Amino acid sequence: MSTTTARRAADYDGHRITVSADDGTPISVRTFGTDDAHLTVVFVHGHCLRAESWSFLRDQLLRHWGTVVGGADGAGKYSGTVVGGADGAGKYSGTVVGGADGVGKYSGTVVGGADGAGKYSGTVVGGTDQAGNHSGSADVRMVFYDHRGHGESGIAHPSTYTIDQLGHDLDAVLRSVVPTGPIILIGHSMGAMVTIAYSRLFPATIGTRVVGVGLIAGAANGITEVGLGRFLNRRAVNSLQVAVLRAPRFMQASKRLSRRIFEPIAREANMGTKRTNPRMVAVAAAMMNDTPLLTMSSFLASLMSFDESASLCRLGSIPALVLAGSADIVVPFAHSVVLASQLAGSELVRLEGAGHSVHLERAEEVALSIVALVDRVIAAMHGHDPGYATAS
Repeated sequence: MSTTTARRAADYDGHRITVSADDGTPISVRTFGTDDAHLTVVFVHGHCLRAESWSFLRDQLLRHWGTVVGGADGAGKYSGTVVGGADGAGKYSGTVVGGADGVGKYSGTVVGGADGAGKYSGTVVGGTDQAGNHSGSADVRMVFYDHRGHGESGIAHPSTYTIDQLGHDLDAVLRSVVPTGPIILIGHSMGAMVTIAYSRLFPATIGTRVVGVGLIAGAANGITEVGLGRFLNRRAVNSLQVAVLRAPRFMQASKRLSRRIFEPIAREANMGTKRTNPRMVAVAAAMMNDTPLLTMSSFLASLMSFDESASLCRLGSIPALVLAGSADIVVPFAHSVVLASQLAGSELVRLEGAGHSVHLERAEEVALSIVALVDRVIAAMHGHDPGYATAS
């Protein structure tokens, strides 16, 4: 395989890294984009999911932000990859990836076509004009990782399966993978809770390193008061945890036997009222089925007692996106209304008919909202020009 082909394959599949949490638990990380990108967006997944739960959304974002491939030759021609056709004037009407021209324009990724005048009418990511001003959004790096006990990350002691511990694991990922530069945190469901908890655990990072947040299908508290969480009670959860610890093989076998019963219920709970791509349903079901029963049960106590209402004020000073589906019966939309009301810099987005797995169901729409959040963050950064701290 040629170097160029290998690099493109790596860009498509991401760069894989293993980070050691503070207690030594291996955390599986995948990154997309260059290490010196102007901005990094870190995605924090939900309970019984994994980093791959972002794959449909990631593909949409890659279409917006692109992957830098190739440079510019001395003649100022694009030596990157050109995808798409050319219009009648011979200008590129497809996608130009990578490269800068000889006069220093478009040093990042150009996405979109060319108008009749031959100028790019698409989105410019990371390009600078001759005066050194940004001619579009800053180039963006994306980071995805699996929580402990999920996906390709290591299994840990059940006593560490808490929201606070996941906040510390997030910090370990940021210190190792994104040691410098501004960060946007995007969390879904339990990942949104981890993001809020992180603001309490590491308050000095908010507004200095963490310059924006996205809370998707999240809540600050009260998940047992409305939605499916009402059926959770401490006695039942404790009994499940004891059973899993004492008879793990029997309980895992029971989980497999009951899959035919619970999969349709999980589909209805997570996918909302509109017709969903069967592949998305299969991906979500596979991730839930692959999650160890010990992981699933051990996090329930932390989820039930979760209350970070007092932490929301720490996030009020930075741009935020609060997004959820109107048909979410796991964490109903009312939770998002409360979140947005407490975050001064937030945009509240309601996707009609979408369920709890809104980032799977409506990946394109969620991607557009995240792109808009990134644009708001960049505008705020340019307006205030804060000094960004280094991970400690």
